[in-house]
Amino acid sequence: MAFTTVALTMQNKREITEHAGKCRNFLLVRFDQGKEVERSWVKLSLDETFSQWGAPLPPGLQKIDALITRGAGPGLQLRLAAQKVRALITDITDPDLALAMYCRGELSAPIPSPWSPVVVAEGGCGGHGCGCHH
Repeated sequence: MAFTTVALTMQNKREITEHAGKCRNFLLVRFDQGKEVERSWVKLSLDETFSQWGAPLPPGLQKIDALITRGAGPGLQLRLAAQKVRALITDITDPDLALAMYCRGELSAPIPSPWSPVVVAEGGCGGHGCGCHH
């Protein structure tokens, strides 16, 4: 894998936030061979948010490979999958922790489709490996 770009929903610019569909502030992190090489911010207008914008991806997010967020509905997850963007839904709020886990492969799990959404919760769920909290 050469370059990979990950977007994090960070409406408040401090932590990973919920409601990816309404989020306007995204931290973009670009990796080269698994090493971080660049961070930048994308601010969408109200009309460019996922909830308002159709396919393809909104301006500034067209080249992302993954989206890390604390919340995304099934419609958005399917739209992202159609664009070959991996939706990673987590309860982690710390962007550096989430990115470190992403780089170690801990924000994904073996699943049938490489583009299926994955839900990952910090701490996991009682040992049966689904990554959720029960």
